[in-house]
Amino acid sequence: MTTSADIASTENTKNLAARIGWVVLICATLYVCYFSHLGAIGFVGPDEPRYAWIARDMAETGDWVTPRLYGKPWFEKPPLYYWGAAICFKLFGVSEAAARLPSGVSMARKPPAGCCSCFRLPSA
Repeated sequence: MTTSADIASTENTKNLAARIGWVVLICATLYVCYFSHLGAIGFVGPDEPRYAWIARDMAETGDWVTPRLYGKPWFEKPPLYYWGAAICFKLFGVSEAAARLPSGVSMARKPPAGCCSCFRLPSA
């Protein structure tokens, strides 16, 4: 004999499976959009190579405090991007993909936060 509690439990399980499916689909889409072609083209414009050069210099010299461009201090941008790109250079080598990875990571973490607020899991 099925009770209303059993039916409600089955519906909650189906809803949870549907939510997990949506989260997986969103994560796969984010991967394709943000990470699959990071190094497909070279640096674009004057800014992207400049910021990569500063991060590369930071990784090579070990001076993590003062960003430098051609040996001169460069304080036109907060150093968080430079630190992220320099860490990626240390981990993955110097490349266009490694220089773009911190931007991709920062962009990819925003939509899941919004999804978590939309698809709240039921409380126990």
